[in-house]
Amino acid sequence: DPQLNSSGMQLDQQAIIMAETESRIASILNTGPGEQISTPFAVLIGKCDLWEDYLSTPEGGGKPLLPAVVNGKLIRENVEANSQRLRKLMMKIQPAICTTAESISDNVRYFAISQLGCSPVTFEDELTGVTRIGPDPNGIAPRYMCDATLWMLSLLAPDYIPTV
Repeated sequence: DPQLNSSGMQLDQQAIIMAETESRIASILNTGPGEQISTPFAVLIGKCDLWEDYLSTPEGGGKPLLPAVVNGKLIRENVEANSQRLRKLMMKIQPAICTTAESISDNVRYFAISQLGCSPVTFEDELTGVTRIGPDPNGIAPRYMCDATLWMLSLLAPDYIPTV
């Protein structure tokens, strides 16, 4: 992925962002130290087009993610199974995300997403001649983008989201 090779790329500070999220939620809801909310809390793990194949390796669990929606119905069992696998992966690579999310809410689920479904490509800007990075219009195929929203809606407005 050209984004990972950019010399000017700075690593995201996800743990800091998550800690700030916790602080803001506590401030807005006036919760005390260590007090969890029961509101559903989705942790979205992006760029799964780069790492999703790892899940099918023996180290990653040996199988792909399960479909969250089948025949127009949200399959809660699959959401749970995927979330547990993704949490396990996150505990290996960024445990602070999990511990902070789980200190915020007692109802956390983890979701893989890929906004574009493919890595961006490098191209030369015709106006400036500068090399840039952008989406490949022929490869755009977003994945899993609705799963977290459907899960939340199934809990907050269950009459509107068919589930199994």
